Amino acid sequence: MSGIVGGRNNRGSGLVANLGTDGQVLTSAGVGLKQVFEDAAVSSAGFTSGARVRCSGSTSINNASFAIVPFDTEVFDTDSDFDTTNNRFIVGTGDDGIFLFTTSIMFSNLTADKTMRLCWYINGALAEQTYHTTSNATTSGGTAQAIFDLAATNYVEVFVYHDGGGAETLSGSTATHLFFNIQKIGPA
Repeated sequence: MSGIVGGRNNRGSGLVANLGTDGQVLTSAGVGLKQVFEDAAVSSAGFTSGARVRCSGSTSINNASFAIVPFDTEVFDTDSDFDTTNNRFIVGTGDDGIFLFTTSIMFSNLTADKTMRLCWYINGALAEQTYHTTSNATTSGGTAQAIFDLAATNYVEVFVYHDGGGAETLSGSTATHLFFNIQKIGPA
């Protein structure tokens, strides 16, 4: 072996057995704690793949009805899993796992004391929803997160609802108003 492995007093092949093997990564639980080698799959928590999509413009949502949010613009999509034609995230083959979803909605002019809902549907069925009550007659919105354990070919869509009394505008003119972030955070 050539070169120095470790510090000045830790040279040579005596450390080679402690360098891990193919498919392993060096991990640490924090400052001052022992570092260990783990299989890459074990230490894959955090961002492994995902997407960020948004709406390219505003859309009208009818009163007292659930409507799919037209996410039609990809900011990024690491695995090409977002379908902008059908406005849904589809888990790719072999990509089963735990996913974190962060979604933000904003209505332009929903009146005071009205309800809006942000809903995630999995395979066409309601999986989770959040409720927001407006406090004034101006722009109203909310951001919410959900975590789902998904299998290949499962798909996730975002729907909204409001009881504002008439059609309301879902604002999508900028990336900060209306977005859908998807992050795979771990294996199934």
